[in-house]
Amino acid sequence: MVLESILTAHVAENKYRYVFIMGLVITLIAGVLASAIGSNNILDSSLLFITFISIPSVPLMYGIIKLEEDKTMKYKSEWNVLNEHSKALGAFMFLFFGFVVGTLALFVFVPGSVITDLFLSQIRQLENMGHSIFTGFVFESSIQNFNYIFFNNLKVLILATVFSFFFGAGAIFILAWNASIIGTAIGSYVKQGIVRAAEYSGFQKITELSQVWLTGLFMFSIHGIPEILAYFTAGLAGGVISIAVARHHYKSYKFEKVIFDAADLLLISIGLLLLAAVLEVWVTPLIF
Repeated sequence: MVLESILTAHVAENKYRYVFIMGLVITLIAGVLASAIGSNNILDSSLLFITFISIPSVPLMYGIIKLEEDKTMKYKSEWNVLNEHSKALGAFMFLFFGFVVGTLALFVFVPGSVITDLFLSQIRQLENMGHSIFTGFVFESSIQNFNYIFFNNLKVLILATVFSFFFGAGAIFILAWNASIIGTAIGSYVKQGIVRAAEYSGFQKITELSQVWLTGLFMFSIHGIPEILAYFTAGLAGGVISIAVARHHYKSYKFEKVIFDAADLLLISIGLLLLAAVLEVWVTPLIF
């Protein structure tokens, strides 16, 4: 594929800005294509949007996972392997940031009539989570809410692991979906702020607009970054095993290293998920 030849796994792990730009461009193009096709009521625009983001991202993610499986087989020290994996996780996160910023830009700057179709599924999901794009976002601090968030996210983490195991880079579909949810949530908050800023003028208006952009990004970054990093870590664990099996490395004595490495990654991902739930339930409400 063209994108695979432009941005290789080696480049992606060392130059994150290229990965971010790739994610951003893919998302913007996906929005245009999904809107154009969905406008004819042929298919659901919001689901097409996720599909068009995911498909061109698969080769890069698969290439990175293959590279990480090579490192697992190569390095003797597990610490060195995990240190190398951090490069891959960094690339995945910047790809995700590109998805989020692209979705945010579409939600804020695309006409309202188009947004309804393009983000219909995302808006419904936010409403199911107790958030409204019209009235704002509510963060509740309670053990019950912590349990709900953690175990719900744990299900997503398991799906990311399973998808990556069976489809190599299959977790990208789940992560593209989560990116679109976060981008939609931030976009709706920013739009509400833009409406409020319209009442001001001059420097006060500029201050209000700057504040709403920064607040929107920060609000969901507090818990969103460790949560998404957990999904990527779990996806990498499933992907590394998948690649090892596909390459018949299970016949090698080094396959034990792959299993051990994947187990470490899964434990790290669960720890990150716990941290994300704590931040979302007890830290974010204190600030917002």
